[in-house]
Amino acid sequence: MFINLDPESVGIEIPLDELIPFASRHHFGGINLPLEQVAARTDLDLLEARMQEAGLRFGGFGVPLDFRRDQATCDRGMEQLKTWIPIARRLGCDRGYTGVVPGHEELDYSANFDLHVERLAPLAALLGQHGIRLGLEFIGPKTLRDTFCHAFIYTIAQVLELCAAIKSRAGAEAQVGVLLDCYHWYTSGGSQADLLDNLNNQNLTYVHVNDAVAGRSRDQQMDLERELPCATGLVDASTFVRALKTLGYDGPVTAEPFSEELDQLTADEIAVRVFASTRQMLDCA
Repeated sequence: MFINLDPESVGIEIPLDELIPFASRHHFGGINLPLEQVAARTDLDLLEARMQEAGLRFGGFGVPLDFRRDQATCDRGMEQLKTWIPIARRLGCDRGYTGVVPGHEELDYSANFDLHVERLAPLAALLGQHGIRLGLEFIGPKTLRDTFCHAFIYTIAQVLELCAAIKSRAGAEAQVGVLLDCYHWYTSGGSQADLLDNLNNQNLTYVHVNDAVAGRSRDQQMDLERELPCATGLVDASTFVRALKTLGYDGPVTAEPFSEELDQLTADEIAVRVFASTRQMLDCA
């Protein structure tokens, strides 16, 4: 495992060329790949050299594909990705991810499941052709699930069923697994057994760490209101990290709080707190 920095998740706004030495100075092992931004560059060799010199790797990237809209929008996005995905692989980034919304206003579970398989199988196939793993993030909070007319995927077991269906349709090269966020594991009612019985280093693609908000029960937690890792102790960090170590997870660990407190800090102050809290969590088991 290595501590990875996603600047957008923590409110750091620094150009990539400045972010590389910044992340290295603050002891991160990797940074997220801003795929759309990098795709417009003509100096990829120089970018590779700067990353190597800084001792960094690209931990992962959010796949810029709007697959939930109409088919034409999805198709246009896929055409663009055919140009962009080889760039990600050239830069050594082999993990992409996207989220699974835990409900729908019109589609029931079965119809929504089929839609996700139809839209995401071509993406998984494309990524697989370039040796890139696709991670699907399930979203746990009941407060969000309850806003939809039709419930959808929100647990590890459910998202793995979707992964299997997508891989079956996408073909042998496709590598489809889970983006595991400890907050969503907690809010979905997940257990240690859910981690150890369902996951392994092959189907665990990417990890987010954070903590829940104090003064709220599990079912009262809000999706976009979270704390830094180990801030409140509501998320069982020890159990979570022990499971990652038992599973032999070797990928990026990225803090994803949604904390107004961080918004008041400088970029350097944010980086210090993000790294320290993530290191504390990884050392707690």
